[in-house]
Order: sequence, then C-alpha cells, then structure tokens
Amino acid sequence: MKPTRLIFLNLIVLFLLLAIDLHASDDKQLNAQLSKKGTQITLIKKTYYIDNVVNIPANKKVNGNGSKLIFKNELIKQWALTLNAGCSLSNLEIAGSNQSEEFNFVNNGAEAYRKFNFYYTPELLAVWLQGDKISLNNIKINGCKKGIGGNATNVSLNQLNVKGSYACIEMYISKFIRVTNSTFYGGSFGCITFPSCSDITVEKCMLYNPKSTGVNPGGASSEAMTPRNINVRYNTIIAGDCINLENGAIDVMISDNTIQCAPIVDKTINNSAIAVQVHDPKANSIIRNVTITRNHIVAYQDIMYGIGINIGNILGNKINQVVITNNTMSGGNEGIRVENKKNFVADQVTILNNNVICYAFGMRLFQVSNGTINNNTIRAYKSTWNDNLWGIQMHKCTNLTLNQNTTTGFMKHYYETEKSINVDIRKPNTQKGEVTKPYSVLFSDPSIPQTNNKIRLRND
Repeated sequence: MKPTRLIFLNLIVLFLLLAIDLHASDDKQLNAQLSKKGTQITLIKKTYYIDNVVNIPANKKVNGNGSKLIFKNELIKQWALTLNAGCSLSNLEIAGSNQSEEFNFVNNGAEAYRKFNFYYTPELLAVWLQGDKISLNNIKINGCKKGIGGNATNVSLNQLNVKGSYACIEMYISKFIRVTNSTFYGGSFGCITFPSCSDITVEKCMLYNPKSTGVNPGGASSEAMTPRNINVRYNTIIAGDCINLENGAIDVMISDNTIQCAPIVDKTINNSAIAVQVHDPKANSIIRNVTITRNHIVAYQDIMYGIGINIGNILGNKINQVVITNNTMSGGNEGIRVENKKNFVADQVTILNNNVICYAFGMRLFQVSNGTINNNTIRAYKSTWNDNLWGIQMHKCTNLTLNQNTTTGFMKHYYETEKSINVDIRKPNTQKGEVTKPYSVLFSDPSIPQTNNKIRLRND
C-alpha cells in the first residue's frame, strides 16, 4: 500500500476514534472543580457530559458561567444534581440526554405536547435540594421527567426556565419557598407542586400546562399539616386547573394573576378547567383566611363544569373568613362557588365588586353563613348545552345580605333561595334582560314554613 494512502487511512481512523470519544464522561473534571477549596467556584465554560450523580458540597456558591450539563446515563433513577445546605447555583443549563426541542407551547399546544412526551429522559430528576438556605438563579432545565425536587427550607428559585414531563417543581414537606420571575412548561402530575409544604410564594412567573394543574400547594394529611401562608401573585397561568389548593389552606393570598383555563389538547387529559380552587376532598383539614382579589380569569367555555373560583369542602369541615373581591372572570359554567357540606357552614364570606360572565350560574352558595354579597355584576349567556341560567343561587344559607348587584342576560332566576334563612336582598339590585322568575324562593322541605325563612326583598 502506498505511504500516502496509509497515512490517509490512519487519519480517518484517528478522526473516528476522536469522534467516538467526543462525548466522553466529564465527571472527573467537573468534580475536581467542585471540590476546590473555598466557597466561591466558577466553572470552566463548556458542555459537560455526565454519567453519574453530581453532589455540590454544603455552602458552595457555584457560578456555572454559561456552562451546560448533559446527563448521559438514562439509568439514573433518582436525581442528577444535588444541592446541600447553604448552596447556591447560577448561570447553568441542565439537560437529560434526550433534550426536547424548543417547541412553541403556547401557540401550538397540542402538537408541542405530543412531541414533548418523546423528548425527555425517563425517570431523570434534574436537581434535588436538601437542607437550609439554598438558591437557584438563572437556571435552565430541559429533557427531564422532573425539574426540581427535594425537602428543604428557605429556598429561593429565581429566573428559571424549566420543562418537565411529569413536574417542573415537586417539593415535599418544605417551608419558606420563594419562586420568582420564572417560566415553566409541562407536568402531567402538576406544573409546580408543593405537597405538605407551607410558606410558599409564587410571583411574577409564567406557567403553561394544559395537561394538569399550574400551581398546586397541597397534600395535607391533618389540620396540623394544612398548607399555610400561601401567596400566588402577579403570574400568568395557562393550565387545566390553574391554581389548585387541594387539601385546604390557611392564610392565603391569590392576587393580580392572569389566569386562563386551557382547552383540552387530547382526550387523555383530565382537565376540569377550574381557574382558582381552594378545597378539601377529605375531612381533616380546614380552609381559613383566604383572599382572592384582582385576578383576570378566563375559563374554558366548552367544558360544562368549568368554574372561575371554587371554595369548598367536599366532606364538610371548617371554612371561614373568605374574601373574593375585584376579580373579572368569563367563560365556563360557573363564576363563583362557595360550599360546605354536612352540618358545617362556610362562615364570614365576603364577595364584592366582581365582574362575572357565565353560562349557567353567576354564583352558587351552599351552606354559607354571615355573608355579604355586594356590588357584583353578573352576565349570563346561553350555551349549546344549557339554557337554565341563574344569577345567584343560595342553598341552606343563613344571614346573607345582597346589595347593589347587577344581573343581566337570559336567566331562569336572578336570585334563588332554597331552605335559606334571613336572606336580605336589598335594592338597588338591578336586573336587566329576560327572566323566568326574578326572585324564586323554593321550599322543597315542606316542614319549613315560609314565614320562618325571612326572605326579604327591600327597597331601601
């Protein structure tokens, strides 16, 4: 063989060997940098291909310097990167070996989700947080089943961009979590979830998750573990159930959010389209001191059971001090629902200055006591699936005052009271449009005399 040909063949072999080793493991190099003395570490900017779990020691402040970590090993069953107490991590991209494309989720939701399910590394959780005083800043996470998980306190998550097929954030039994200025896509379990967590703030974030919930602080197993001090403010949320506190809550502020219940992108999605919900499917937690104010809500119109705001206790327990004010909501079956069951009442309920457009019920109040419903505007429209429309329906309520409300549109009832006592409907409550029965007092229980119910229609 001629020498020139032999040299050429050797060059080809060398090139192939280099190509094979192009994505060799960078574990040793990365760990050497993380183990340096001192607390401040700046990584050499490059793409690191990692085979094993990476542990950042306690109190290290790591600047990723625009680097990227790609976890190659799909057999990692727990988490890829661990942050311990006192750690901070910034300016880094983290990805599974199957990175998702840059889909336009908002404008092409169904197609983006169909593709997205094929572009994540199975079982991979990108970042695990454990300990106290941990922060992430300017972090991008892609191609993983879960983005961020852990059990930690005093956590700051700022300027994140996370795509997670199962959940973007899923933290358990944690406290003092602050999530700000971030963008989240996906989550069949929930976009950002905090089971049995308290002292949570989600602020100035964008969440997109038509498959499931947007923000879900919940998971209480007892009154002592009922989530407390929940603040969800100044966010844009597009999801199936957008804000869902599913196991009761104490001291809640949900304000100044733009919320849209997403349309169903395929028939496998359980999307009930409830924009804001604080409820309890069990009987061992409570709902207290909940304020929902200044939110702009769009429910999905084609879903029969879509609700703007739902406060309820399915099996019956304590509900008190609920304030719903200055919200605008349109679409969906119901605007506002407050309900309790069994022998419990929802006590001290205030509903003021809301603007509701609905397709069945403006408000539904079940076993509400000591309530003030003033200065609300309700507009009802017929839909293809319902022509029985109510302005405000009251069932087994006591001591309610309604004043200066406006109900318009085609309605069966402007106001309906059933088995209610001491309901004071004062004028000016303005009604416009066609109505079958402007004021309907129903006595389905013949043992309750009408004179004892004290339903008053007043002109003062």
